Amino acid sequence: MEIVSEHEPKFWGFETQEEWDASWEALADQQQQELCEQIIRFVRGKPNDIRPGTIAMSMAESAKHLAAKLPRIFWLSKSGRS
Repeated sequence: MEIVSEHEPKFWGFETQEEWDASWEALADQQQQELCEQIIRFVRGKPNDIRPGTIAMSMAESAKHLAAKLPRIFWLSKSGRS
């Protein structure tokens, strides 16, 4: 039996620090993408999961303010077309 700390990759089922770091990075990327999608839904007036009083709400309100000033840029898709 091997005893490991929760600060070690093996505790979480990873063989190496690199695997553990990659897992955290992938999770952070996924959460950032989900937040961006929710902010876009908020700005467009669609149902979203952003809750009042959160940092996400502050970010969404800022995005809505910017979208009002720069609507052409905001409404473009990733491909550059609306």
